[in-house]
Amino acid sequence: MNQTASATIKAVGVFGCQSKLAEAIGVTQQSISNWINGKSKPTVKAARAIEYVTNKMVTKEDLRPDIYSTDIAVNLPSLIDRMNLKKSQIEIPLSEI
Repeated sequence: MNQTASATIKAVGVFGCQSKLAEAIGVTQQSISNWINGKSKPTVKAARAIEYVTNKMVTKEDLRPDIYSTDIAVNLPSLIDRMNLKKSQIEIPLSEI
């Protein structure tokens, strides 16, 4: 199970069920299910909403480490994907990271 799924399950636990969490943050229950099953990830807006409605018991960093992590090892692959680059096009000596 990935970190997003685990964090989403924790948020569901705060509300008791997927539908109540979905209602609280303005998404469908199917969206919550998709996050848990790894079919999609919460949007930035949804991640921030979950952080708010759970009083930071589940943080946006828990839900979207690919966006909010300060760890370069976590962020670099995501940045490469978002820039639509091939890994062979990136030349960063590991000693400079």
